[in-house]
Amino acid sequence: MTTNDLIQEHAEECCFLWHQRSVAVFLPDVGLDQLDRLDERLLAHLDGLRVAGAAGIEALLPLVPGESGAAWAAAILCAEESRLGLLDRLLGGRAGDSAAAARRLDG
Repeated sequence: MTTNDLIQEHAEECCFLWHQRSVAVFLPDVGLDQLDRLDERLLAHLDGLRVAGAAGIEALLPLVPGESGAAWAAAILCAEESRLGLLDRLLGGRAGDSAAAARRLDG
């Protein structure tokens, strides 16, 4: 397994676990301990992407249009690395609008 394969696996697992969590959170028979285990697994894969740096974000980008988990992970990683232009593009330009609105409110 190459490094790129490993990074891709982290990206795909983030998407898969995000989807599982987004469903599980509404199931009455899923307890907090089960959600905690899902969260730990999800965050472990996010850490793998974080360690990969720019390659981690790049692995997520093709998945963003159809995967809310990819959008979630990419947004976190972009914000942490101050890649605000990329984050703005991921959000469809809405981040810039929010920043401008916040500046207007601040005075």
